[in-house]
Amino acid sequence: MLASSDYAQSIAEAARTLNTPRTLDDTLQTIVEVACNSVPGFEHVGIATLEKKGHIETRAFIGDLVLPLDTVQYGLREGPCSATLHGDEPVSVSNLQHEQRWPRYVAQARAAGVRSQMAVKLYLGEGTLGGINFYSTSSDDVSDDAQVLARLFATHAAIALGHA
Repeated sequence: MLASSDYAQSIAEAARTLNTPRTLDDTLQTIVEVACNSVPGFEHVGIATLEKKGHIETRAFIGDLVLPLDTVQYGLREGPCSATLHGDEPVSVSNLQHEQRWPRYVAQARAAGVRSQMAVKLYLGEGTLGGINFYSTSSDDVSDDAQVLARLFATHAAIALGHA
């Protein structure tokens, strides 16, 4: 489990990015970079936004799996991010090999080497803004620490989107 000071340091770094004058896309990119360095067990992180007419666009990412796997999820309308965009709860999958909910998506994610995954909805009030996606090729586990930090980074991303 991460120490309180580790949580505080990760969140303080993310908060500083929101107060630095820059474009929205630069802010989102910084959030994914800090999240990737802070959330244990995940090497690929992306932020996708809900655009007009329900189109979903990946706006910022780190790691070469994010863009292709986000595209697969949104095209098939299945997978952790698709599920979290249509629900309220974060979605985590500790071992993708045993996941049954999204067979078409899971087959492609596993073929790309993904072992675990997590998605958290970005929202303000009642409005869904998008999602932050975490992909791991190194671990079959989604720790409690990872889930807590992911929610905190989702909040920072939602605030940035809300101020845009």
